[in-house]
Amino acid sequence: MDPNREDWTKWTLNDIRIVLAQSVYHCISLVTEKMLNKPEGVSDLDVWNKIAGIEIKRTGMAHAIFYTF
Repeated sequence: MDPNREDWTKWTLNDIRIVLAQSVYHCISLVTEKMLNKPEGVSDLDVWNKIAGIEIKRTGMAHAIFYTF
């Protein structure tokens, strides 16, 4: 994507695809960060269910949007 494109109305389909893919990558990195940097004494299951749960949902939603696009 051309970094000088500030007017989103001139974006191509490929530009949109790149932005959607970056959104998925960002969400995955947030989940990974929360899973790897869990607080001491907290089980993996608790991290999965309570700490990273919202990020996991957002990742799934971003992936679904990217896939349907």
